[in-house]
Amino acid sequence: MTVCVAALCNNGTTIFGACDRMITAGNVQFEPPQTKIWTVTEEICLLVSGDVGLHADYFTDLQSEVRQRALSHPGHKWRVRDIARMYLAAQTTMQAIGAERDYLLPLGLTTATFISRQKEMSDEFAKHLANKIINYPVPDASVIVAGVDEQGAHLYVIENEEITCRDPIGFAAIGTGDTHSNSHFMFSKHTRFEPGYKTLYRTYSAKRRAEVAPGVGLVTDMFAVSMGGRIVHIPPPAVEQLAGIYESYTKDTEKAATEREKQLEQLIQAQQQATEQQAKAADTPQAKSSAPGDQLPETKEKKPSRIRGKKANVE
Repeated sequence: MTVCVAALCNNGTTIFGACDRMITAGNVQFEPPQTKIWTVTEEICLLVSGDVGLHADYFTDLQSEVRQRALSHPGHKWRVRDIARMYLAAQTTMQAIGAERDYLLPLGLTTATFISRQKEMSDEFAKHLANKIINYPVPDASVIVAGVDEQGAHLYVIENEEITCRDPIGFAAIGTGDTHSNSHFMFSKHTRFEPGYKTLYRTYSAKRRAEVAPGVGLVTDMFAVSMGGRIVHIPPPAVEQLAGIYESYTKDTEKAATEREKQLEQLIQAQQQATEQQAKAADTPQAKSSAPGDQLPETKEKKPSRIRGKKANVE
């Protein structure tokens, strides 16, 4: 239960990101004084959503591989895409370990022995066991991989065991509040070509709007990174200034909405009064007497006349 958001700007060279501090670990959910912006390298970070215990395992494996590469290849520059793929690989590895523990070890098997001894099993049993391993349930653990490399700034989302690049869209959101955050960016017509000051405020606003969703925390942590620079955690005083701007804007918006509601109410009342006046005018005796078709023209009854002593009717 959380929300994490990030957005590209400055022609795809800069990223702003924000998240709450609400974490979930099994049945435990609370908002401790620690950030969910995890730095992988100086230029690349993760924003995590879901079971933080699982993320901690994935992150440990990822950090170990990054350190090993740094030792074997000093000066190696990581691509954001490579970090995303490595993180997904760590998830897949943990999934395989869980499946082996739950489905194979009780049968005295490991992943290796299951593969080598399939010929000893019936086809039906081997297929059934293989399907259970492949479809092993993994708890929700989504992540945004955000950072810069030699090709620019990039956003990748790992969700449901898939990686998607969000560079063309220009923003990304995960967690229970993702719908509210994504809607805010879409309503703002955000693209990666927007200037930094607009994107900074939109990113903060997207996180704040997500706070109406259940389980989203009220504390906001933010970061920024640009090509040629490092991950910078935006200091709390600057976030507080953003909060003041956001609250002022919200009040102005609510005031404007109230004024519009009053205008609409006056419009409806005026329309109702006009309708009532028309109804009253149509109901007066004068209106009834003057209404066309209400009365027939008067006719004089013609009396019979006598012609040469005979009775005749005048037609």
